[in-house]
This record gives sequence, structure tokens and C-alpha cells, in this order.
Amino acid sequence: MRIVAIGFAAAVLAGCAPDIYDKPGATQAEFNVDNGQCQMFAMGVPQAQAPYVPPTYNSYTNYNGTYGYGMAQGTATTTTYADNSGQAMADLGTALGNAARQRNAMRACMAAHGYILRQK
Repeated sequence: MRIVAIGFAAAVLAGCAPDIYDKPGATQAEFNVDNGQCQMFAMGVPQAQAPYVPPTYNSYTNYNGTYGYGMAQGTATTTTYADNSGQAMADLGTALGNAARQRNAMRACMAAHGYILRQK
């Protein structure tokens, strides 16, 4: 499960290169103003909250003892621990979804200002 999550995160991060916009006749100053306005707009996009995923509980028992002369002697210790990997995956998915919503809002805003997204 961890390898899948790492591979997925690496693939997503590879697509995080900054967008390049082009608008014929626009000056750098005009781009800076439009880009700043669109960034502020994109930051205002509502963020989703990750759902609560209850932990799963795992336990194991260690036995330590001896048997001899018809009698058993020893101890047994049971340890229980919580596994929160389900919540971690929900948090990761929500964060990636929020980033995609912000990026789409930024692209839409820049397109509304007349910019064209160039191929990378």
C-alpha cells in the first residue's frame, strides 16, 4: 500500500510544473497584475475536508513459557495498536483534489483575461 501511495504522489508531483501563459501584446506588468488577481481568486476556492476514517486495530500475542512434568508455566502478552493508514490516504486524496481545484480555477481565470496556456 505504501509503495502505491509513493508512486501515485511521485506521478502527481511530476505534473506540478508551473503553467506558462501567453497573451500576444501583453506586457510583463499586465501579466503580473492579471496573474496576481487570478492567484488571489484561486486561493479563494472552497477547500474540501477529508472524511473521517476510523482506525483499524491490530493485535498480536507473544507467548513465553515452558512445559514440563505435565505442567505449563509462562506468560502471554497481547499488544494492540491502531493503524491510521486509511485516514492518511483520505487526507492525501483530499489535498490532491483541493490542489486540482485551485489549479483549474487559476487556469479559468487566466483564460478569462485572454491568456492561452502553452504546452510544456
